[in-house]
Amino acid sequence: MANVAGARTWTDNQGRKVEADFLGTKDGVVTFVLASGVKSVFPLNKLSPEDQKWVAANVKDDDETVDVADNSSNEKAGNFTILRGDGPKAESSWPEKVALDGTPEVEVVKEDEDAKEYVYRTEHYEFHSDIRLSKSVVREFSRIFEATYLLTCKLPLDLAPHVEPGQKYFEARIFETQEDYFKAGGISGSGGVYMSSIKKFMVPIQSLGVINRGSRVTINYDYREFSTLIHEITHQMMNQWLGYLPVWYTEGSAVYAEMLDYSNGKFSLSNLKSTIRDHVGGRDAKMLDPEVLLKIDYQSWIKALASGNARGNYNSAGMLAFYFYHIDGDGDAANIIKCLRGVEAGKKSWEDLQKEFLIRGRSMDQFREDLKNGFKEEVNIDVEFVGGESSEG
Repeated sequence: MANVAGARTWTDNQGRKVEADFLGTKDGVVTFVLASGVKSVFPLNKLSPEDQKWVAANVKDDDETVDVADNSSNEKAGNFTILRGDGPKAESSWPEKVALDGTPEVEVVKEDEDAKEYVYRTEHYEFHSDIRLSKSVVREFSRIFEATYLLTCKLPLDLAPHVEPGQKYFEARIFETQEDYFKAGGISGSGGVYMSSIKKFMVPIQSLGVINRGSRVTINYDYREFSTLIHEITHQMMNQWLGYLPVWYTEGSAVYAEMLDYSNGKFSLSNLKSTIRDHVGGRDAKMLDPEVLLKIDYQSWIKALASGNARGNYNSAGMLAFYFYHIDGDGDAANIIKCLRGVEAGKKSWEDLQKEFLIRGRSMDQFREDLKNGFKEEVNIDVEFVGGESSEG
């Protein structure tokens, strides 16, 4: 890879610093390798002015490069065997609710004050923290992890979440400060991230609704901003699938999970029409043109993050997932389930499966019309397509 430099100290536009090797840049995105060995991407325009100048001086236009395709390939077929976890079986139809049966039990695995290593375990998760946490605190925030695991198990998509080979539990890394989270590879401005390269979820304690009062760590029971957590935990639950699904669906399925009503270990799916309207902000919604959205790659997705246009992409992916779950065909997600089973069988790429089961011979103009009519008739949302070449957007 071109332009590999030694480790240097990088500073973002908020003054936070991190030691990392520079790998390259492309389309406004910089790629680093942190001291931990984790590959991390970061918007160029969010680095300090000095670091932006360094990048400009050390990279030529003709050899700019970035490798961020950890979960972007939708061309793979074959050599894929789904490892099925021991969780509950998927429902045959869409459930009205998915709820934990009680509060998770917490086991203290390790508390090493000298090394600042604290490990706590629930049924499916192991939490590695750099700050001591009480069992009652872990019990509260672990609800959202265990509930999202249960949701992924129970939906009729039959995604069957399973830990990576060699692991016994899904792993979450908890940081006392935002600065430590950023140094370890957390994305600036994010409240948590699943790192597919190391199969770990990383999160600062603030995003768990945890308050560090110095003498003790407590739960803020008024905290309700769990959408980022649910989104990223969903990615972790789908870790086996990420390299075999397109970006619009890996992101769209996570957006779908985050838009559901959640409270105290319970997801409600009983009023999905209002759920999607609330998420897009009303009865009028802009959506990335489907011809663009269905083909978008991970590099383009990261470029949108760098340019500040990410929210529209996420909303569009979530809407498309919702369409194939609840509007397309008989509204029972049967067609996208056929795609997932086809991926699992390993005989066709997602691109071929998408043409066969999702597009089903329709022209792109016809598909646009079906999308617009479906959202209007089923959930009373008027869709305006943007970013494509159709006359509608």
